Amino acid sequence: MNNTLEIVLGNEQLEKIQAQVSSLILLEIEKAKRENSVFQRYMNKQETCKYLNISYNTLEKWMKNYELPHFKINGCCRFDKFAIDKWVGTL
Repeated sequence: MNNTLEIVLGNEQLEKIQAQVSSLILLEIEKAKRENSVFQRYMNKQETCKYLNISYNTLEKWMKNYELPHFKINGCCRFDKFAIDKWVGTL
């Protein structure tokens, strides 16, 4: 006995389903990008502020007065999460 069910859809229904699936896939890709950026090791100033939950002014002060670990690549300031976590642990 064959337990197969065949469903026949019109072109309009197929297009709607394809659009919905495509939309869901794009949403999941964006969600994954946001979640993966949390685990990104090297961060810019904005990402570092968010990671440390501090303002931009506080970040600048910590860099200048408290030697928050950072480095520059082609003039762009970058922060290593591992170095920051270690630095925070020494406070």
